Amino acid sequence: MKFDNRLKGRLGENILNELLVDAGYVVARIGVEHTVKEIASLTWKQYDELKLDPRIRRLPDFLVMDIQGGETLLTEVKARDTWDIAAIKESITEQITFYREFILVLFVAHPPENGPETASTFLRATKVRAVQTRDHEYVVEMELKDGSGTQDLTKVGWYDLPKIQKYFGKLTQRWDEKTLGQATEMFRRCFPGPGLE
Repeated sequence: MKFDNRLKGRLGENILNELLVDAGYVVARIGVEHTVKEIASLTWKQYDELKLDPRIRRLPDFLVMDIQGGETLLTEVKARDTWDIAAIKESITEQITFYREFILVLFVAHPPENGPETASTFLRATKVRAVQTRDHEYVVEMELKDGSGTQDLTKVGWYDLPKIQKYFGKLTQRWDEKTLGQATEMFRRCFPGPGLE
């Protein structure tokens, strides 16, 4: 993985970790880059040649625990310059076959349409799940913001996705939009925009 992409990905993970911990969640970093820290210095080729078990390789980034609420959520974080559903699907397809359901948190610095300058314009989350078809294949579905159910991943638009507070309610209870806004602004500074890098 290119250094700048790895750095942006870690930034997204670190920002989300800090938001969740400050809101009162217990966060365990369980992704392979945290459990096998030594792989960080490897090239993609070296990493691939390790032939790590795919269940280890595809561990979601976090196990988020709400101790008072008795809830745990496997959580994967993706940080992107732009909304590209095909790239998102490609990045989680193998993962979803091992972990049939998890929360996907997405930071997108430049969403597809201009929206208001609020955190939810740049930060969304959804529950993704693998649904087996009649042909014993798996389709990846995402939960929609309006509560109307799920939809095939390839048909979901950015603003169809729920706000992060749907899954992490303590962000609503303890925080105003300013704190989330500061976090997303910090993230966006690392993505100057197409052609400006």
